[in-house]
Amino acid sequence: MFRLKPSVYVLSAPWLFYDMAFFLIGIPSLSPKLREIHAIFSDTATWSYAVASAVAFIFFALNFGEEAIVELRQPKITSLTPVLV
Repeated sequence: MFRLKPSVYVLSAPWLFYDMAFFLIGIPSLSPKLREIHAIFSDTATWSYAVASAVAFIFFALNFGEEAIVELRQPKITSLTPVLV
């Protein structure tokens, strides 16, 4: 995905998973009916947090350029003979 889309989309995608994780952790405290399925919410929140944490390599790669590739340039070769003026 980070080869095809601008960096802003790729770098903001993990935060959606973090948001979902913390939202799912807080949901069971809103209603006693939801406390019965607290384990399902907890497991889904753990999965979402793990997905968001696993994309740290994207932050690292985009910090050093696309796919961690740096363009190398050939040094300019100058003539060794003196220039007569």
